[in-house]
Parts: sequence; C-alpha cells; structure tokens
Amino acid sequence: MISRKLFVELLEICKVNFHSELVVLSYQARPRELDLSDLHQKLLAAGAQVHLIQNHFAPSFRELTWSELKAQYLPLNLNLAELNCCLVPGLLFTPSGARLGQGLGFYDRLIDELAGLSAVKTVGVIPEALLRADLPLDLWDKHVDLVVTERSL
Repeated sequence: MISRKLFVELLEICKVNFHSELVVLSYQARPRELDLSDLHQKLLAAGAQVHLIQNHFAPSFRELTWSELKAQYLPLNLNLAELNCCLVPGLLFTPSGARLGQGLGFYDRLIDELAGLSAVKTVGVIPEALLRADLPLDLWDKHVDLVVTERSL
C-alpha cells in the first residue's frame, strides 16, 4: 500500500503539467503486479479521471499491430495527449526507471508513444523489495520517468 505522504507527492508529480483536471492512465493488476485499486480510489476521491488498461492479454496478442493493441486494450475515447500521468507495472525496476516487464512489449510500446508527449509522466509502481540496482535489458526495453514504491519516490 502506498502511504498518504507518497500519494500526495505522486499527485504533485502528475500535476506538473496539469490540464483542466488530473487524468491518469493505470492498470488492473495481474498476478505478480502491485494492486493499485486503493490508489485508484484515492485518485478518484481527489477529483482525478482514472482510466484503466485492460491488460489481461489474449493469446493472439503478439500478432496484433500497435494500433490494434491500443484499440483493444486502452479505454475507448482516451486521448493520450490529455494524460498527466501513466502508472506502469513491471516485474522489476531500477531506481533510475529501467523496467523488466512480462515480455509482451505492450508497455514498452506505450511508454515509447507517451515519450513523444512531454506533458505525460510515466511512473513505474513496484514493491520496494523488487527494486534492483541493474537489470538485463534489450534494445526495445523502455524506461519510465520515475519509480514509486510503497516507501519512496
């Protein structure tokens, strides 16, 4: 669980390029991912819009183009340019934002697209016990802007 202090700090980070309201893209936790449902409720209570990625990926996932993946897994009518913040899961992170995912490439492609939108901060969310000093990365692995654990930013 993310502490109240970290929640407030995370809100401030996401509000850096605040539009008319706070708009957050997050995820529904899969096994081995940090469940953010409590954080989602706090964000909603603070007046944020929270959009969830449907990340229970189908077996045909690897055969789809990025456009098809976005249409299938991102919320309908979500304009990525309106986002302030995207919360990203991972199996492991480094404090500098390197991320090891589940090997499907969805979040790497999403992070890559969001990197072109300077107003959107990508935030890796992981239990502190799963932070590593270094990770084996491939050329296509993307970094998040910031890593948040239950104890620290």
